[in-house]
Amino acid sequence: MENFENKPKSNLDETETVNLGDSETIKETRVRIHRSPSKKEEYVRFLKEYEDIFAWSYDNMTSFSTSIVAHKLPTNPMFHRMLKKYAAIGWTEECQKVFDKIKEYLSKPPVLVPPET
Repeated sequence: MENFENKPKSNLDETETVNLGDSETIKETRVRIHRSPSKKEEYVRFLKEYEDIFAWSYDNMTSFSTSIVAHKLPTNPMFHRMLKKYAAIGWTEECQKVFDKIKEYLSKPPVLVPPET
């Protein structure tokens, strides 16, 4: 029996995107990169065979109220990487300039004056 600790840990960086649809209808999912090519082909073939049971959009979920999820929020994938605990974030000269500019602006708050009547 293999030890769980010795197995490769799965995360987003250890997956690759696979299109289960065609060039017109894109149905993307992710599969682990720690598979042999034959196992990957077998896995993708299996997923393609049963692609009709997956919900690819909210329109496919007939019992799901679209009033609950009315908007799809576009997010930058880099943002999710930065949320990870030990993510390496590059700090450039441009970042420092912007940081200093914001710091200067916040250190001198505007003076509010009541309007003249």
